[in-house]
Amino acid sequence: MNLASLNLTTGQNSKLVAWQNECMKAGCTKESRVAFMKKAKTILSADQYAQLKSECDKTMTKKT
Repeated sequence: MNLASLNLTTGQNSKLVAWQNECMKAGCTKESRVAFMKKAKTILSADQYAQLKSECDKTMTKKT
């Protein structure tokens, strides 16, 4: 997933990368993705979150 397009702060980026790694370690299950998105929503603006959700949805569509 391309996080650069979200115009993240350094803090946001480091948290998202860590949470994304946790999600991938868990096998990117539906549950781990929900947990990732829940955490992401707490640190992102509405626009950033919408963009992230769109990117995640595209990624998951490719996998299924």
